[in-house]
Amino acid sequence: MGLHWGLLQEGETPLGTSHYHRYKQLVKEVQFAEEMGFDFWGGSEQHGLSPIATTSAPDILYAYIAAQTSRINFMHQIVLLPHKINHPLRVAERIATLDIVSDGRAILGVGRGNNPFQLAAFGADATTVRAEMMESLEVIGKALSHEEFEHVGERLNIPRMSLSPRPYQNPHPPIMMVGTSLESNRYAGEMGIGIINFDNWLGWDELEEKAAAYKTAIKNPTRQVGGAVFDRMCNCVITAYCAETREEAKAIAGPIAMSFLGAISELTYGRLAKESPDYAYMARTGEELQEIIKNNDLDALIERTPSILIGTPDDFIERGRRLEAMGYDEVTLRLEGMGHEQVLRSMELIGRHVIPHFKAPNSIARVAPVGDGRIT
Repeated sequence: MGLHWGLLQEGETPLGTSHYHRYKQLVKEVQFAEEMGFDFWGGSEQHGLSPIATTSAPDILYAYIAAQTSRINFMHQIVLLPHKINHPLRVAERIATLDIVSDGRAILGVGRGNNPFQLAAFGADATTVRAEMMESLEVIGKALSHEEFEHVGERLNIPRMSLSPRPYQNPHPPIMMVGTSLESNRYAGEMGIGIINFDNWLGWDELEEKAAAYKTAIKNPTRQVGGAVFDRMCNCVITAYCAETREEAKAIAGPIAMSFLGAISELTYGRLAKESPDYAYMARTGEELQEIIKNNDLDALIERTPSILIGTPDDFIERGRRLEAMGYDEVTLRLEGMGHEQVLRSMELIGRHVIPHFKAPNSIARVAPVGDGRIT
């Protein structure tokens, strides 16, 4: 019912403060997000990226917060599927366990990873991680869907066995895959799983092309994994901030957007594009990001990319409408880096003005006062 809004938070911890303090803030932020009507929340599995991202064991964090919330869903954004980082059986076991302890609020989002340092730390080969991810998805789908299963593949051989515990949802939690390329969107559709479009720095036309590719493929999943088809598209906004005026929003979140952009341009795209043909498409993105950073043109960045959303509630509503028109079901906002109190304030504005526009439009006061508005 309407566009669903969620949050991506990675435990960004300001220098000079503690991870303990930031994690305790995260708990309060998720509780408040639930109160404000957000549909889902989650972090990405990241290793060695402190202070930008500290969620190296998100399953534990989700289970803790699940016990202190009742409605909001927990979407992995994402679990890393290179085999040297996560064996697919362990992924299936953990998502089933989270699904049970959260009363069916688990969503599994997966990916191969876009951080060359964490791939190197675990000894993962950038040239094989896509193939490993695809095979892992086969195993996870089998494990979650069947009482008994086995797998004989190119890299993994699993004898006949049963997954325990079994997930709470029937047939199992939704499965989604992060995608940064047109090819990834096709793959997700062919496998019958959802897509989380991420890092759409090349503009709206590219995002629309991805949506079209996914929608075409999902109509006839030729290599379905799992026990159901999950037709859902999510756009990830990598820097989001909502304020009462655009000027305030840009003053608070603009520096965050530009610094984050510079970090991923240098650390991710330039390096990975050189390490594997599967990441070669990132070279163009890295080059264009460098040009944006050089010009320091925040307004052009906001206008150009679906990955930045900084503005007023009306700006958020306009962006949501645009995504809905393209067929997107969900938006996930990385709302972090500006401090706990400002995060809460932004959540409140989105919860009071943006989410109701899509979920409960009849509840919004729209009629102007009669006459001069005074009662006599």
